[in-house]
Amino acid sequence: HLIFDLDETLVHLILPWNILIDRIDNKLKEMDKSLYDQVPREGYFLSALENAYVKKYGKKAKDFFIKYRVEFETELLDTKINYELVDFVKGLKGYKFYIWSSNTQQTVKNALKKIKLEKKFEKIIADQDVALLKPEIEGFNKIYDSKIPRDKYLLIGDSQSDEEAAKNSGIDFYYVDYFK
Repeated sequence: HLIFDLDETLVHLILPWNILIDRIDNKLKEMDKSLYDQVPREGYFLSALENAYVKKYGKKAKDFFIKYRVEFETELLDTKINYELVDFVKGLKGYKFYIWSSNTQQTVKNALKKIKLEKKFEKIIADQDVALLKPEIEGFNKIYDSKIPRDKYLLIGDSQSDEEAAKNSGIDFYYVDYFK
């Protein structure tokens, strides 16, 4: 059971994340400036920011992030492909494939269509499918089948957040550095 991250793993989503942060900055500060200021501005800042707000404000915050991310990812997306990994997935038999991404469903599906892998994955778990993003394990729990031992799962990703998600889920991790 192979679980793939999307961005910077199968493809590189070329998005000016700073524009999204600029668009939502003031609204998040209005909602809770002290929370905004507490989130470290490093690594996967946007995912950490979303998780912090969702933990405190629930569905209201989640809906806010989804709205802006869908608009942003649709409007400004460009993609580079990890041809080595995509070709590997296309040729590999005997495995079940999944996507666990912090991007929106629409972005994931568009990227998979572009690389002609849209029918290869059993489940696609994206931002809209979970309350909290990686490294939280809710996404894995939506993939996991309790009849299958955890040692039969492997998360393939590019980030510390992916690695922590695998560790938190009790599964193995394989690091991809194709776009680094």
